[in-house]
Amino acid sequence: MEKIIDVSETYLSIGDVVKDVIARGEEVAVEQDGELVAVVMPAELYKQWQQGRQAFFDRIRQIAEQVDMPEEEADELVAEAVRAVRRGEKA
Repeated sequence: MEKIIDVSETYLSIGDVVKDVIARGEEVAVEQDGELVAVVMPAELYKQWQQGRQAFFDRIRQIAEQVDMPEEEADELVAEAVRAVRRGEKA
């Protein structure tokens, strides 16, 4: 379960926030004016995220080598996909 706090709470209690994250293994979302600005999470979860991200980009590189697509064309496909996601479109 994710806990949400305002950024003003972190100025006085960041130590407490970190202790809670370690003790409970939960993420704490930090907002400022209702917008998400940071997330405090257990280091193990962050490491898992990093590994997953690395595996994803390794796979993308592998696919790019297999299809021998020009970099400019690949960049345009990625930009198009990003625009679609931002518009809320489904593939």
